[in-house]
Amino acid sequence: MNGRFAGSICEIEFIVADGATVEELRLNLANQLIEYAKDYMNDFSLYFNSPNTRPHFPYVLRVLLEDDIEAVASTLRSVAEDSGETGSGGHSSLGCVVDYIEKHKTRHFGKVIEDNHAILKAQKDKN
Repeated sequence: MNGRFAGSICEIEFIVADGATVEELRLNLANQLIEYAKDYMNDFSLYFNSPNTRPHFPYVLRVLLEDDIEAVASTLRSVAEDSGETGSGGHSSLGCVVDYIEKHKTRHFGKVIEDNHAILKAQKDKN
């Protein structure tokens, strides 16, 4: 495999990461979510009173309630194309979009991946 996976969080648009594998990407996104949640709570009045970051509050709480990075990574779900899903528990999970970046090209696997099993299958098929 000659490339990397890049991803972003739909609900917190400025959290982006990459990784050599999908699992590494998920852990990198989870790490950034944890750091963001800590920053949010350390400067709560600024973040909560800002119109662009106020909607992040339920996700910040969800992240802070988890015990470790693996638990935070498990809250990440892939966004289903044109589904309008919010996840099984409303604010219980965060949507993430994954791209595979190969040298100077970027591709979505099926534009937006339906679930984490599809991501892993696409990764195996690429190898």
